[in-house]
This record gives sequence, structure tokens and C-alpha cells, in this order.
Amino acid sequence: MRKSIFFSGEEFLIFRMTTLKIPISETGFYSGGMYFGKIGWSVLMESVIDLFIFFIFGSDCKCCFSICFFYCMETSHKLYSQAAIALATFFGGPFAAALLIRKNCIALGQERWGFNALVLGIITTVLLFGSILMIPEAVLDKIPNALIPAIYTAIIYLIVEKVHGRELRVHKEKDGLFYSNWRAAGIGLVSCVVILTLFLGGIYLGEDNWNSTEYNAKVEQFARNEEEALSLYDILKEKPAEKAVEFIETTGIPKWKENIELLKAMDALEGIPSEFTAYNELLRNYCQVRIDMYTLIAKTIDEDSESYQEELHKLDKRLEDIMSRLSE
Repeated sequence: MRKSIFFSGEEFLIFRMTTLKIPISETGFYSGGMYFGKIGWSVLMESVIDLFIFFIFGSDCKCCFSICFFYCMETSHKLYSQAAIALATFFGGPFAAALLIRKNCIALGQERWGFNALVLGIITTVLLFGSILMIPEAVLDKIPNALIPAIYTAIIYLIVEKVHGRELRVHKEKDGLFYSNWRAAGIGLVSCVVILTLFLGGIYLGEDNWNSTEYNAKVEQFARNEEEALSLYDILKEKPAEKAVEFIETTGIPKWKENIELLKAMDALEGIPSEFTAYNELLRNYCQVRIDMYTLIAKTIDEDSESYQEELHKLDKRLEDIMSRLSE
């Protein structure tokens, strides 16, 4: 049976020295009503998770009025079933699976395997989120939300079957105790919160580390150059054709080329997010199409010819496509 006990700092010291037979030199220290001892990270993490579940779902345990330490005693080995591990994995990813598998390994006397499982779970979680970030947003939007969790949950389920399937079946046949699926789901949700906090925090800090002020200044310069270059179409309507050719050669094309150089400088900014560089690439294509169009317009005027209309039409279609993607 599992007993859930709350201790004040002094009570926990007495418990460690009498019941657990641990000397005073190993009992850690007591401060501010809470005990901080050398109990190991696995026990500490389990206690934090238990506290979280206690405050969310409630308990019939009697809580001390002062700040207390939550400790779980196991009078018999408990394991997490394959279904429980799969449930935690779906909500909390490979990291949650690693926590539960490690717990099973410790209960089965496979501490080294448990440590390896935890390390592998952390590495897999980092690689998983890194891979998701590399998927283009347009592709990611087409993937059903539950597909990726379903895939890695199925993989973890098969791994557990391969590693501990026999032990879990024997444990069940002997009427061994299992942790509830609710507990596994709680661990999965806590893991999900931790991972998302670290992930979003990393994105936030990453964005703050690049010079967005300089980027915005270059964007403003880009917009001024664009506005000046696009005045060609007003000149074509209101002034002689020769003025339009002169504008294209002295102002129009040079301004588009200046914008391409601005985009190169923007891409070179340290720490610039990948979505900004992708947007800059579209702007670069936009500028190049404008240069090609201006070149053909000048040739059309100089040669007084209609032979470039088909090429201009194709460039116009390309321009529409780029501008549509820029507005997404």
C-alpha cells in the first residue's frame, strides 16, 4: 500500500534518523520551515509532481499548517503499465516516457538502464522539437495536430514492449501493484508544461538577442526606396517616354539594387530568426523581378517595339505570385 505523509522539517529529520536509519551527517539542512536533504533528484522530482497532482485533484491527506515536505513511502514495488506510459507520452512527449520508464527500471533493479532512458528521453525531446521547427510552416499547417504525438507514442509503446513487456506481464499475473493512469497523465501534463515553458522561453530570449532595431531601420529604408522606384508608373502616364527611360537608368533600377544590398545586410544580422530570412528571400526575388521588368520597359520604349510584351506578362504573373506569398 502507498502511504502519503506530510512532515514538517523537524518531523522529517526524526523520521530519517529513526525509521530510515540515516545518520545526522547525511540529513542535509533545515531552513525556513522546509527540509532540504540529500534525498536525490528522482525523489525530489516525484515529490514535486505528487504535490502538483495533490493541489489539482485534491486528496484526503491531512496537510500541516506550516510549509511541509511531501514524501511517498512504498511498502511494495509499483510499476507503470504500458498504457500508462503511452498516456503520459502522448501528453508529455519522450521526456515524460523517460521519467516513467526510469521509475520502472529502478523498481526492477535496473538503475543504469533507468539513467540511460532519462538521458535518451531528454536528447529525443530536443531532437523532436528541433525537427518540428525545421518543418516549413505551410507543411506543418497541413499535418493533423494529433499525428506527431500519435507517432512517437506508438514508437515508445513498442520500445516498452520490447524492453519491459515480459516483466510487466509477470508483475500483473502476480497481482502486482501499478500506478494509476491518472498519475501518469498528471506527469505527462507537468512534463508538457515544463517543455513548453523552456521552448517558448528559448524562442523569446532568442528573439531578444538579435538587433531588431537595426532590422526595422533597414526595412524603413527599403520602403522609401521602393516608393521612389515605383514612381516610374506615374512618369509613364504624365511625362515623355524619354524621361521614363532616364528615370529607370538613374533611379529605378539603382533603387531596386540598393534594396537587394539592404536585404543582404539584414540577413547578416547576428541572431536573426529564420522566418525573417525566409521573408527577406521573398523580398529579394521581388526586387529582382522589378529590375527585369524595368529593363524590358526601357527596351520597349527605346526600340518602340511590342516584342517584349509576352516576357513582361510572365514577369507580371511572377510578381503577383511573390506579392501573394508576402501577404500570407
